Amino acid sequence: METSALIISKVTKGLSPALYFTLTRIGCWVWDLTRKKCLSTLEKHQSAIPSMAISEDGWTLLSAGRDKVVNLWNLRDYGCMTTIPIQRREVMYFITVGERGLVRIWSADRALCLFEQKSSDITISSDDEDSKRSFTSALILPANMKFLGDEEQFLAVSTSVEQVRVYDLTTMSCSYVLAGHTDVILCLDTCVSSSGRTLIVTGSKDNTVRLWDCQSKACVGVGIGHMGAVGAVVFSKKQRNLFVSGSSDRTLKVWNFDGLPDNNEEVPTLKAKAVVAAHDKDINSLAVAPDGSLVCSGSQDRTACIWRLPDLVSVVTLKGHKRGIWSVEFSPVDHCVMTTSGDETIQIWAISDGLCLKTFEGHTSSVLRASFLTRGTQLVSCGADGLMKLWTVKTNECVATYDQHEDKVLNFLCYAIYIHSLIKEPLHYLHPRRSNCSELMHRPVQLIWFLSSAIVDI
Repeated sequence: METSALIISKVTKGLSPALYFTLTRIGCWVWDLTRKKCLSTLEKHQSAIPSMAISEDGWTLLSAGRDKVVNLWNLRDYGCMTTIPIQRREVMYFITVGERGLVRIWSADRALCLFEQKSSDITISSDDEDSKRSFTSALILPANMKFLGDEEQFLAVSTSVEQVRVYDLTTMSCSYVLAGHTDVILCLDTCVSSSGRTLIVTGSKDNTVRLWDCQSKACVGVGIGHMGAVGAVVFSKKQRNLFVSGSSDRTLKVWNFDGLPDNNEEVPTLKAKAVVAAHDKDINSLAVAPDGSLVCSGSQDRTACIWRLPDLVSVVTLKGHKRGIWSVEFSPVDHCVMTTSGDETIQIWAISDGLCLKTFEGHTSSVLRASFLTRGTQLVSCGADGLMKLWTVKTNECVATYDQHEDKVLNFLCYAIYIHSLIKEPLHYLHPRRSNCSELMHRPVQLIWFLSSAIVDI
């Protein structure tokens, strides 16, 4: 159980010093430190208690829960004196689009425009009234996203559609659209190839993978062979001439894209360099080791497997999670790999023997993603409980919890940028060492950019 709050009362006449702490999903336990005895269990909240306080006279305990109420407790008889609902005003955001083709995001409570595109995503080819196009509706959808290029000036975004949109981060306007898949795109990755080309790889429900060149803005290769939806793709950033795909058909494939033609009217077919039946259920996530020698696959079958590249020879299988694995990532410095799971835990494993080295507990629902920070000394995680957590790897300690979102956090990106001003909503930017949203930064810092399922695409 996670201890979410801990306080010690002042010595008050008639009241011995007591230790009060809350346990997730249980409530508040009151302990007498002198007799080392539990005096009472205070159970009235419907969810975890992140904060408590004791009145100046020492006879009243205030507990604040995630159920949006504050309870006042009488420490003479440990009864609940009153419950105060903390009515949080619901903040509504909406999007407007129109004949000019510009997207604006508004805060309803402040009647304020939070974001406006500098240029339209729609290209108008002529002044002819019949040829003009404009938006008639807007829909917010979940997104996969990756930075593009060495300077990370662009962002590739795929939502629940068949196209990839590439956004210029300086204007947050769509620079171009990559179209070619015949069904929803489920995953993507980016890299700069050994020849200097900026590439995007996508996996789709149409059972194919596609390779895109960002300079020509065209598909330069298509991989056919999976018998199910492709739910995970990853480039080898070290070798920079191959990528790996994982599918609901439970197989892994290694694709080599050396020797692709620069100009070709017909899209060439990529050939799989290696194939392996990797898991017993769908493959959810892939990661390639920093040295490019290994790939790790995480599956709904509750295991993660490590394979040698490029021939996909099995190295070790990681067993211990009680539910499916949602994400995997290699440590940037140590010979280990991290996994997140639907069993609400994060685990770090030794690659040499497959033993679990560390387990991080604290999320109250599935942990959907985790990533190493600060050269592997910290990690950040997000989950279906709507929380992001910052952890110290050495001590297993959760040093900060970010709870600005109202719904599950599906994805995030970590990067270093020079910030002059930030829009707080609907996208949240967090400093890893501060547990509050940052609205204004004036120096280069490592920031975490994360998206909820409620507002994920601009």
